[in-house]
Amino acid sequence: MLFRLWPLWLLILAVAGICGCESPKGADVDEQKNSHFIEGKERTKARDYKGAIEAFQRAVDANPNSALAHFELGMLYEEHDEKNEWRYVLALYHYYRAYELRPNAYPSDNAKLRIQACRQELAKAESLAPLYPSMQRELEKLREENSQLRRQVDFLQTQAVARTSTVLTNPTLAGLAQGPQHSDPTEGARTSRGALVQERPIAPAAGGVRKHTVKDRETFASIARLYRLRTDSVLAANPSIEPKRLRAGQTVNIPAS
Repeated sequence: MLFRLWPLWLLILAVAGICGCESPKGADVDEQKNSHFIEGKERTKARDYKGAIEAFQRAVDANPNSALAHFELGMLYEEHDEKNEWRYVLALYHYYRAYELRPNAYPSDNAKLRIQACRQELAKAESLAPLYPSMQRELEKLREENSQLRRQVDFLQTQAVARTSTVLTNPTLAGLAQGPQHSDPTEGARTSRGALVQERPIAPAAGGVRKHTVKDRETFASIARLYRLRTDSVLAANPSIEPKRLRAGQTVNIPAS
């Protein structure tokens, strides 16, 4: 991380200052005609930034006093070497060298501006460094919560599909899900409160009447479901029995379906 490198960049700049004092001034070399410098410019124009860095580095190796090559290297490290955690440290070194070699000519002013920008980036990285562990822990926590919610949704969806399949494959449950069926529109009517009122009882079919012995907790509705009949049909076949007084052991008539 950059914040761990903060003391190191100061050391690099100190070394740069020592090297600068020992470097000869006014070397008789036309910087812009250097083949490596020309290659670096061409590669930068073609957006081959890695190749451009290598070319300008060769230009600096050939001529350590090339302020322009140092400045170009600084720009490349700062703006186009995002994956390099040393980018601002390296950029600072080359900006300082460019300024030192030409303090009163181009690119000194530009180098001074870029030096300030790199210092700010390094300071920002150092100030944010203590927050990284807590941010990472919070991110991991959110990821785990998201994973748990996804598993819960998958489980609920599976249960819903299973219940729907059970209803569709069970005739009795399918009938309950569809609600009461009325073939005759005059068979029933609803009051203002929405309760179903039987207007005309259905008479039991002649002949074929079966008997059923009532068991504990059975009702006319449960008996009707057992024989796949409508409750009102069973009630009509047993006019003498009060539905609320139905008890175990009684015998009720079961009309033919």
